[in-house]
Amino acid sequence: MTERCPVCQQSSFTVAVTGVPGAEVGGRFTFIRCDTCGVVKRSAACEAPGLEGIHAAPETRPYKTGFRRVEQGWYWLRLRRLKTWRARGRWLDVGCGSGGFLQYLSRRGWEADGVDPYPQAGQEREPARGYRLFSGALAEARYPAATFDVITLWHVLEHLPEPVPVLQEVVRILKPSGVVMIATPNAASWERRLFGRHWFYWHPPQHCILYEPGTLARLLGEVGLRVVGLSFSDLEYNLAGWLQSAAHWLGAEPYELRNLLKGSVRPAQVTRSLRQAYSWLVAVLVVAGAPFAVSWVAITALCRRSGCFVAHARRDEDFP
Repeated sequence: MTERCPVCQQSSFTVAVTGVPGAEVGGRFTFIRCDTCGVVKRSAACEAPGLEGIHAAPETRPYKTGFRRVEQGWYWLRLRRLKTWRARGRWLDVGCGSGGFLQYLSRRGWEADGVDPYPQAGQEREPARGYRLFSGALAEARYPAATFDVITLWHVLEHLPEPVPVLQEVVRILKPSGVVMIATPNAASWERRLFGRHWFYWHPPQHCILYEPGTLARLLGEVGLRVVGLSFSDLEYNLAGWLQSAAHWLGAEPYELRNLLKGSVRPAQVTRSLRQAYSWLVAVLVVAGAPFAVSWVAITALCRRSGCFVAHARRDEDFP
């Protein structure tokens, strides 16, 4: 089977990394880089039966109670990014998971909507008055044209094997002068090069496509969006990604730190696994390296080579 790039439609690739452990499904995966535009995608050659239902499924489980306050801080940072663009209006969060961000927005005067294709979305938290959550694909929600002032795709785009139809729908339902914010892993990051196959944001098979800022701008341009700003200081994901990548590199089970914080496994289960992987030592080393991690995140953000980035985009029609 000939593989084609989802951005430029060319079929010439170079292997970017091999032997990446799968999240939740096991196995090993390969990612390839388009020789034409530089987009990085999970190779279809490493697919296995039974993965169809997990390809694009993002994590919808909220953090355990002790980390909910941390979530509130991340939400505050997300909203702060928008202060120079919009103060109030109607906001759509695509891939809203359990709806925590929608609740945060509604309490601050936004008319908030969310859409998530997976049945568990929204069941972890009781929806609060002031926001609406649709369980299904974005196109199935059938929002009227030019409905939303702000549309966010927060670590959603990398889950989509075919991003163009979703982005075309985003353009259709975005108001004139509206803003789209997209957060995604940075395929051009120094973190990716430092950790190799242990980089947390490979995350197969859930992550299908990884973008550099230039390849994302090209993709958005094809659907009628123009990038008007880039931010590489995404502390929410950059610091967590570095620490989890370091834990993998030092020998912890893949994605174990995240699963513990999400409550996906019991501490007793993690303890047995950590012993097998020498990860009591890993945990100490990761904590001890946290000051270095903070410095790394700051330096890579300044150099535009951080583990993740956020793109702000507007419709081409908004420009003369």
